[in-house]
Amino acid sequence: TWAHTCDLPDPWRWFDTGDLVMTTGAGLPDDPTGQAEWMTHLIDSKVCALVIAPGPSVPAITPGLLEVADGHGFPVLEASFDLHFVTLARTVI
Repeated sequence: TWAHTCDLPDPWRWFDTGDLVMTTGAGLPDDPTGQAEWMTHLIDSKVCALVIAPGPSVPAITPGLLEVADGHGFPVLEASFDLHFVTLARTVI
């Protein structure tokens, strides 16, 4: 329904059901447990998918984050940091 960028640590507060979340990963927790909890909150918010285009100096995506997503059938896509989020957003919208 919509696509938007968010690098805040709590993106689920800023999106509606069906939205595509795009991030550079700046708001991701550093630790595996934190990332798994972060992903659980995001999935619970009923967004449709997550696109991560990791920026420099952001935490690495942990297997725990991906396991939570896989367990819920939630799409997580990794993209190049060079991805123009606005172009992707316009395509979705």
